[in-house]
Amino acid sequence: MKNTITTVIALLFFAKIQAQDVQKFTLNDAIQFGISNNKALKAKELDVENNSYKKAEIDSHKYPTITGNFGINHFFNVPKQYVPANTFDPSASADTYTGLQLQLPNASTIGISANWTVYNKAIAYALKYVNAQSELTDLQIEKSKNELAYSISQLYYGIDLAVKQEESLVKIDQNISKLIQILQTNYENGTMKKSEVEKVTVRKVNSESQINELNTVIETQKQLLKMLIGLPNKTEIELVENDFASKLSPILEFETKVEQTNEYKLIGSQINMNSIERKSLLTNYYPTVQLGYNLSTNWVSPDFDKVIFSKLYYPQQFIGLNATIPIFDGKKNFYKLRQNEIKTKQLGLDSQFLAERINTETSNAVLKFNSSLKSINTNSTNVKLGENLYAQSLIEYKLGALMLNEVVNFEISLEQAHTEYFRSVSNALSALLEYKKSTNTIFSK
Repeated sequence: MKNTITTVIALLFFAKIQAQDVQKFTLNDAIQFGISNNKALKAKELDVENNSYKKAEIDSHKYPTITGNFGINHFFNVPKQYVPANTFDPSASADTYTGLQLQLPNASTIGISANWTVYNKAIAYALKYVNAQSELTDLQIEKSKNELAYSISQLYYGIDLAVKQEESLVKIDQNISKLIQILQTNYENGTMKKSEVEKVTVRKVNSESQINELNTVIETQKQLLKMLIGLPNKTEIELVENDFASKLSPILEFETKVEQTNEYKLIGSQINMNSIERKSLLTNYYPTVQLGYNLSTNWVSPDFDKVIFSKLYYPQQFIGLNATIPIFDGKKNFYKLRQNEIKTKQLGLDSQFLAERINTETSNAVLKFNSSLKSINTNSTNVKLGENLYAQSLIEYKLGALMLNEVVNFEISLEQAHTEYFRSVSNALSALLEYKKSTNTIFSK
């Protein structure tokens, strides 16, 4: 008795664990979960942090760079300084010179130097460029979120439709089973050929094969969905939102706001970055000014082994201002500016074409969606009619008022009606996704 109770408790415990492993998702839940946990999106979001470090790197130019230095030199040929010979010997002629060795052959130095950029126009535009790049990164992340939401929606709709197709095939399969029972009874009574029974049995085998294929489709699509939203492969999921077809309504009025779409914002950001790049290239014609400071102590010695901290030393300290003025660079910068001009024209044409494409795609998506809605209504009516006709044909066959071939034809017509219905629903959902994608309304933020 004790073992039985322990076993029951263990089964309940494991059942509870399994129940906890099943996660339920509406479509919007799946999208939000994916946006929070998709690894590819997380990797792209790291670009935001990277851009902040790029800004800090450019800002660091506001501060001086300070370096310490230490060195030892041995001069094989000690430099000389020439002075007029009559400096030391009044009797020497004015056109003769004497070489003076003003430095010992060994020297060491230790010091510190600082350099500070006082004026460099390029730094300001580099910061503007990184700020524009940060804006571009934000737009790219937003675009990636929309694309992820689009892919998740496709899978969610696809799984839901596959489940409904499977349910319809199961009903058809059950009807075929009923028909086979009737045929088997007739065969056993001697009023039916075995080949007739086998003909319908083949239909049942095909139906079971289709159900098995749909099961495989549902499982593989669920695996893909789990990968996209960032769930472990072993976690079971349940899609709780369904019957999308009944919630669809025609799009009667719409306005395409091209400038609000992610793609158009992206190309606008690229145009802005290209403009900043041009201004940055123009700064290559501006001078740069640096302030420098140096402090050092220098030792000299006739002996190399005594050069460090020799008794012969002198301090050195100076401050200086250095201006670098570009004069001629072989026209390299000129050709960079020409390239920038061409890119500006390209981006302008791309922007115009993109606006036209978005308008066209949105209009086509609305047309396709509204057309598919009409097909859904028609095909839904055909499915109901096909179900009634098939049910009636079974009754009439039992009464001997219909031939077997006619019953099979009704069953085939019912299956085709289901296929057309699900195709029209799939087309409508696909068109709706295209419309939402082009209008940036594919998910709620």
